[in-house]
Amino acid sequence: MNIYSILFDRLYAVFHKGASINPAHEKLDGAVLTSMILCIPVFFNVLSILHLMRLYLNIDIYVNTLYGALGMIILMAFNLLYFLRKKKYLEVNSFVNTLTKKKRIVFTVISWVYFLGSFILFFFLLNIGK
Repeated sequence: MNIYSILFDRLYAVFHKGASINPAHEKLDGAVLTSMILCIPVFFNVLSILHLMRLYLNIDIYVNTLYGALGMIILMAFNLLYFLRKKKYLEVNSFVNTLTKKKRIVFTVISWVYFLGSFILFFFLLNIGK
């Protein structure tokens, strides 16, 4: 499994922590919500890269609300097609459940560091340009 799939599963596990249902019996609500939320830090990473390119390569990059919304929709569509097609999120969930508790904790910590670090890095990089 790649790290992006594990990030998806760790975020998906947050929505099912208190639920007593089997993910295979669930309607796709949690997986769709996870797909939508997972595209947010990826979008912030893309914005960080574009900001660095604008600063250090002197490329005039123009990102407005329309381009941002289009980028988010494309990322959401990618996540939905990647994880919901043929219920791949169930395969990822069963793979992570076979891991030891120590590895799951490590992957959970890495996931949260990535998720929060994306926002912190973005706002830190915005201050560099001033």
